[in-house]
Amino acid sequence: MGLISRLKLFKNQHPLSFRLLFFVILCSSFFTLLATASQLYFDYKRDLKLIHAHLQFIEDSYIPSISTSLYYVDDVQLRIQLKGAIKLQDIEYVQIKEQRDNEEFMIFEGDPNTTRDIVKTFPLRFHKPSGEIISVGFLTAAASLEGVYNRLWNKVLVILVTNAIKTLIAAIFIFLIIQFLITRHLTKMASFAQQIDLNKLGFKLELNRKASKSSEPDELEQVTLAINDMQTRLRNDIQKREQLVEELRLQSEIIANLAEGVYLGRADDGVIVFTNPAFEKMFGYGSGEMIGKHVSILNAPSDKHPEETAKEIREILDKTGSWQGEINNIKKDGTPFWCYAHVSMFDHPVYGKVWVTAHTDITERKRAEEALRESEGKYRTLVESTTDSIYVVDEDCNYMLINEKYLSRHGLTKDELKGKTYGEFHSKKETKDFAKKIKEIFETGKSLSYEYRSQSDGRYFFRTLSYAEELDGKIASVTVISKDITDLKQAEAALRFSNEDLQKAHNQRKILSKRLIDRLEKDRQRTAMELHDHIGQTLISLKMSLEIAHGKLTPGQTEVEDHITTAKERTLQALKDVKKISLGLRPSTIDTLGLVPSLRELFNEIQKETDIEIHFFSRMIPKQIEKEKKLAIYRIAQE
Repeated sequence: MGLISRLKLFKNQHPLSFRLLFFVILCSSFFTLLATASQLYFDYKRDLKLIHAHLQFIEDSYIPSISTSLYYVDDVQLRIQLKGAIKLQDIEYVQIKEQRDNEEFMIFEGDPNTTRDIVKTFPLRFHKPSGEIISVGFLTAAASLEGVYNRLWNKVLVILVTNAIKTLIAAIFIFLIIQFLITRHLTKMASFAQQIDLNKLGFKLELNRKASKSSEPDELEQVTLAINDMQTRLRNDIQKREQLVEELRLQSEIIANLAEGVYLGRADDGVIVFTNPAFEKMFGYGSGEMIGKHVSILNAPSDKHPEETAKEIREILDKTGSWQGEINNIKKDGTPFWCYAHVSMFDHPVYGKVWVTAHTDITERKRAEEALRESEGKYRTLVESTTDSIYVVDEDCNYMLINEKYLSRHGLTKDELKGKTYGEFHSKKETKDFAKKIKEIFETGKSLSYEYRSQSDGRYFFRTLSYAEELDGKIASVTVISKDITDLKQAEAALRFSNEDLQKAHNQRKILSKRLIDRLEKDRQRTAMELHDHIGQTLISLKMSLEIAHGKLTPGQTEVEDHITTAKERTLQALKDVKKISLGLRPSTIDTLGLVPSLRELFNEIQKETDIEIHFFSRMIPKQIEKEKKLAIYRIAQE
């Protein structure tokens, strides 16, 4: 197989590598030629500059000596000097012309027939010692560019051959590097992409190469990740599409089984293309009987033609994309009935842009509305006859209904309140609080009751806020019943003031009672001390005197002894009574020993004097008890 055939085969098998190799060689050759031309230009300029430098050197170095040799007619020296000048690079011819005795003599070195590209003539002058300058002839130097051209050509050949070899070697290495780093992986990617099967998307593309050390993936890794991600997305899209197909199937079944009537009509001509069983039953048609008919057959005759009504709905659909409202339809047998219809636009994969229309038979609702209108008069009579203020507001606190009581309290008329809001007749604070409660009712669906004081006249009201629902269950308005409770509040205030007076009197009685008890305790304490210190001591002295008198009796004074004994017994009994009375008035132990010992002593005395068996014990009694509390507890025990 020849070289050309091999190149064709390589081109067919690796077109990208071939194009890359071609462009590498082309670009390298272009830049090589550009660099070579630039270098040759600068070398040419440099050689020209060197020739002019040599001519300048001849003028500076040779002209003075040649002028001297020529003046003294030293031909040998002239020859030597001319040979030295012609040895300069690119100086091909040098000659001297001398005028002697009207004769012209010429001495030269070099080939007179050589190409003289650059010629320069220098005057020869000899300077005598006396200062006189004598013209002795002319020196002509000629330079040829053939040497320059030869050197440049040789350099061109060397540069071109060298760069051609370098370019070829670099192109081969670049090709091999690209083939190893990129092309073989691209070939594998192409093969992998050709083998992708939508039913088998679980395989991942993996390249036989080391992972990039950089934190960011390189281009091949990005393409690999993109292909793998594409497979994942394709798999997910297929799954979603399968789910969508299943959902569409379920939706078709749902639409077919909906209680509402649903039909599809082409948007461009208004022809019905689909009806569900409920729609056909609602209008009294058989299965598929309405397909292909115009939607105007659904509209009942009115002051507008059915096609005109359908046209108006179509114009609204074109502008907004949807329409909803009540419409008077007609059944197959000519029976008119009311429906609530919701129409929206939809791009159907088969029929194109269609109307999706859902019809709900609202005949019963219409009848209920008629009955409601009939009962509205009764309701209004009831509202107007009450003494309470009643009004109805919407979510934005706009008045919807007001009774005469509310109007008279505010001194307004219905025309003045028509289209007005609550905030236009109340302060900012009242409006803010009222709007907050209305919002709460709309959000929670719970009625509210609260007391409220009007800032305009200062009267008190008990408000009841209850909501009213529409047929779809949404809250439509709030009814406010405001009952005047000013008289009740005034009665409550009077009762509260009376209770406060009674409480003050009770507190004063408590203070007086405490003072009386304190005074009584002091009197008891003083009386007990007087009984103990005075009467008790007197009785003790009397008892001792009786005992002394009893000791001084002589035998035989029986009657006196009996009287003394009786007196002693009565005195002893009196001492006991005084002690008992003293303890009853103010036990001394309560101040010295405390409450518990005083109670124990009291119970012991009671137990001695009576047959009552008393078991006394105390628990968790504080060590420190207020004096008044101790006395109160003791008095309670006494009682």
